[in-house]
Amino acid sequence: MKICVISGSSRAESQSRRVSDALIKMLEDFSVETSLVDLFAQNITTNLNDVWGNVNGQGDVVASISAVAEAADGFIVVTPEWGGMATPAVKAMFTVVTGFAHKPGLIVSVSASKNGAYPVAELRMSSHKNSKIVYIPDHLIVRDVATAFTDKGDEYNTYITERAKFSINALLEYAKALKPVRENPDLYKEEYANGM
Repeated sequence: MKICVISGSSRAESQSRRVSDALIKMLEDFSVETSLVDLFAQNITTNLNDVWGNVNGQGDVVASISAVAEAADGFIVVTPEWGGMATPAVKAMFTVVTGFAHKPGLIVSVSASKNGAYPVAELRMSSHKNSKIVYIPDHLIVRDVATAFTDKGDEYNTYITERAKFSINALLEYAKALKPVRENPDLYKEEYANGM
């Protein structure tokens, strides 16, 4: 099984990337193959005309991310909360990248404070429409992120680590269960490629 972790920050050395790396280490404990898509490193555009016209190689960037997504059996989408929203990079990715259809996704929202619920609601509300990603019922909100997934061993670190392991296990079970669904060719009709 292969799980793709998507670090959705548009900043270098972000907390989202640090959380993504911590989740990859946890996935390895489950003996799962992993891949990472770092949207900062990929520099995905929010200008769709650049993608469609392959301006500055943006079409190649999208094709590269799509190939990684196509090879995955499930996804962990890590997004910081920016102004109460998921990042523009995450939204752009779901607009143009393919390979998510009928595969489970775990949403992980990252907040520097006590917030973080809005990106979960936003991604659940709209990002599945054309991508056809199947979000599992569970999600993670990593609040006070600077104190999470550290070596301090305090109560919050223990809680969020154990909760993350629980969510990862659920994601893997959904990935197994959805495999026959993904293999059904009747679910990939070109005339119904987009949601309503």
